[in-house]
Amino acid sequence: LRLNYLKKKVLKLNSAIFKFKDLLFNFDTEELYQNSNPINITNAQIELLKVLIINRDKYLTSVDIVESCETISSIESVKVLIFNLRKLGFTISNKKNLGYKLEEK
Repeated sequence: LRLNYLKKKVLKLNSAIFKFKDLLFNFDTEELYQNSNPINITNAQIELLKVLIINRDKYLTSVDIVESCETISSIESVKVLIFNLRKLGFTISNKKNLGYKLEEK
């Protein structure tokens, strides 16, 4: 149910492709590319990335993220997934008591 809501919200974006530096995420195929090479990421990383991209104009708490994602069950998991997305090259800022936000730099 939540995924259907997110898909509808994604359709409001101008494009189904999100570009960040040398990374490219395709919402339709749920694939991530770096320099045109596919990158294998987990379903939880895909779901978290979608939520961060859709809500990139605001901060999301770990609780918000857990409630938005079916495959993420704990706050500790959010921290690990954020760390892994940062290793791939995404700039994700965090502010105490506000949460996480995907930066478009």
